[in-house]
Amino acid sequence: LAEGSAPPNILFLMVDEMDGRILDDTSQQFQPPMTNIRQLMREGTYFPMAYASVPQCVPSRASMMTGRHSSTIRVWDNQVGIVSVNGSQQRVDSHCESAFGRPQCLDFAK
Repeated sequence: LAEGSAPPNILFLMVDEMDGRILDDTSQQFQPPMTNIRQLMREGTYFPMAYASVPQCVPSRASMMTGRHSSTIRVWDNQVGIVSVNGSQQRVDSHCESAFGRPQCLDFAK
């Protein structure tokens, strides 16, 4: 930023289970009005060709928020979130522990 300039306003929207074609005016898909979303698209940056690296919401969000591929952070489905709790390698997610066992989850959290 240039000295004295205001920081940009950034709004990042990530939605689950939304067919991207509903925002594509060239698509034959039903186009719900969504007036405010369409205005944000016109006034901001719109990524019509973006895609999620994982088809489920939890791994996709975890990947997006960490900047790491789901296989790297070992989040593969909606039942097991990011393994470590608050960044601790000794505190693991209870769902992971019940699904894979504590030793395996401790290894995932490394």
